[in-house]
Amino acid sequence: MLLLFIYRNTLQGLGNSLLPTISGFVELGARVLTAWFIAPVWGYAGILVCHPLAWMGACALLYWAYSRERK
Repeated sequence: MLLLFIYRNTLQGLGNSLLPTISGFVELGARVLTAWFIAPVWGYAGILVCHPLAWMGACALLYWAYSRERK
């Protein structure tokens, strides 16, 4: 989660505010999708897994944007 904040704030500091905003929507969408598909199978443990999976999805997008912005 720390990397998520670092990438998001770094991109905003570099003047790119679109992709950090999109990553927020990706994070929300990943939470909804994992809740729909994982929670019925795993139960409460599936709900607990939703947040880290959403963070990883958003962080992957932000890492891609950061590495592209860095070049």
